[in-house]
Amino acid sequence: MSELSGSVLAIDRSSVVPLYAQLAAYFKDLILSGALPYGSKLPSENELVAKYALSRMTVRSAFSALENEKFIEKRQGKGAFVCYQPSAATGNIDVLLDISYTYFAAHYIQSISAVLTQRKYRFIIHDTGDSQQKICSTLLQILNNGSSGIIVQPSHRIEPLLPELCGAFDRLNAQGIPYIMLDHVYDGITGHQMVFDDYGGGRVAAEYLCSLGHRSYAMICCSSFYENRLREGGFRSVLAENGLSGPVCIEDAPDIREALLTAIDQYKITALFCFNDEIALKAIRTLHAAGLRVPEDISVVGYDDTVLASATEPLLTSVIHPKDILGRMAAESLISMIEKKPYMPDTALLAPRLHIRASCAPVKDKE
Repeated sequence: MSELSGSVLAIDRSSVVPLYAQLAAYFKDLILSGALPYGSKLPSENELVAKYALSRMTVRSAFSALENEKFIEKRQGKGAFVCYQPSAATGNIDVLLDISYTYFAAHYIQSISAVLTQRKYRFIIHDTGDSQQKICSTLLQILNNGSSGIIVQPSHRIEPLLPELCGAFDRLNAQGIPYIMLDHVYDGITGHQMVFDDYGGGRVAAEYLCSLGHRSYAMICCSSFYENRLREGGFRSVLAENGLSGPVCIEDAPDIREALLTAIDQYKITALFCFNDEIALKAIRTLHAAGLRVPEDISVVGYDDTVLASATEPLLTSVIHPKDILGRMAAESLISMIEKKPYMPDTALLAPRLHIRASCAPVKDKE
């Protein structure tokens, strides 16, 4: 089997993305780009198994995923053929993101724009500044100008929902403009959403630390953020299931030294769960300055698995937030809504996982 149109499939066996999903994404890109036009025959299962050292089940799962999304059809005794035909009509899509949120903005912009460009949709990216008021005014402007569909990242802070913002979403529904809320949702506003399981992310962190024998925990929180209560809730649930007290909560502040060190001394903390990687990095520096070793004295888990996780000493164990996958799936789902085609997102790709590095260790036995 020769490579198609110069495109090369690079299987990454260390990736959190399952092998079948990597194979399906490879063929989907070829189909959407036109390298595999309508009616083209895909390589056989035997060819793919032999060339890429994949199991037959992996190849079949990839083909099933493509078939479910109406990209290919299987013909008995003949193989799999491309059945996708791009819509002749394109439209305008509005993407509302907090550009200042450097953690995720670049990932979302890149993954969303890649899908929209491939599918030949025009799009505008609006900066919301993480503000309900700015989101509301932008939505009202979009309603006046018209739009084929909207991806909106809600503001992160817990605050009363503006009545005018609720009204803007009501008008979107009334005018039949499809929208997807990305990253998280507004309580009280119903609609399609593409979000990560932050509650499950908190559970994954706690389960790992419990497996290392830790029994006394602290969490550095950002309690004004919507995601914090989910992450903390998941973390607490696992501790309760193991008969342990909930974490000592320390609010993030420019200087957390006194609060953190006091909690460690008073409650004999051996493990620390941080709201995000930036806070974890600050905590590790504070611990080092106080003569405490990570992970020998204190184990630390971050959240989001950003580039900062590789900038710590030791390297930071962190809950993986699938930013690129989330953005891509939001764009694909919105297009399916616009084109009135079925879309079945692979929720397994959004399952909470932990990137284990060097910042955690089994708890030391007390003499």
